[in-house]
Amino acid sequence: MKRCRFEFPYYDKKIQDYVQYECKIEEEDILESGFCIFHDENYLTDPVNREENERNVRRKLTKKIDQNLSDNEPLDCYAYHLPKFSVIRRRFNSPVNFSDSVFVGGAFLHDVQFAEYADFSGAKFGAKISLSKSKFTEKADFSGTKFMKEASFWGAQFLKEADFSRAKFEEEAGFNDVQFTEKADLSDVIFMKEANFWGAQFLKEANFWGAQFLIADFSRFQFIETPIFAEAQFTEKADFSGTNFKKGVSFKKSNCMRRGGKYKWK
Repeated sequence: MKRCRFEFPYYDKKIQDYVQYECKIEEEDILESGFCIFHDENYLTDPVNREENERNVRRKLTKKIDQNLSDNEPLDCYAYHLPKFSVIRRRFNSPVNFSDSVFVGGAFLHDVQFAEYADFSGAKFGAKISLSKSKFTEKADFSGTKFMKEASFWGAQFLKEADFSRAKFEEEAGFNDVQFTEKADLSDVIFMKEANFWGAQFLKEANFWGAQFLIADFSRFQFIETPIFAEAQFTEKADFSGTNFKKGVSFKKSNCMRRGGKYKWK
């Protein structure tokens, strides 16, 4: 029986150990390359059959999602190559794994509920990504993720830890009205365009240690605990107007300081 030849020593963060990842895609979806339609990096860029291939992957992905939702099984899409797709008002009751996946097209995940661990670490979004109004009940992991186009998390809720450490946003990043209930780790994150946190709330630890901002909008913001901006760099504009720092703020070794009641960079 043929099977996809994609294998990789994968670090499972749930058990905190390396495991040998083996693709379990069925034989009918194995290509001549020996990889399946999800793991063949050239399948979606085929200049002759690109549109047909995109429809095929989208159809099979939708079927996989529907089946996993029905069975309450973990959704394993590790290192997949995916075209544009949408998931609207669905609830995942089991862990979701899109780590190291390449989203060739855009992804519209609106009002989606992730009841278990949601892993997007190391993923690459080549087109616009929207997770607006989505709810993450357990840890949401976007560490090391690369957003090459606009990313919107408008109105999302993170009820447990949200990890965006070492993520890179090459276009506008929207965190408007987002609620971070537990720890939010945005250390060493890079915002190459505007980072908009207007109206967001951080109810616990907010760590921006070493973050890099071009334009940062933290207006009408609320920090319940002391946010850490140590060694953060603000290049063009930093707006903290109307922001409520209930327990102070740390800009140690940052190029941002308070002057005349306003926060400005050196």
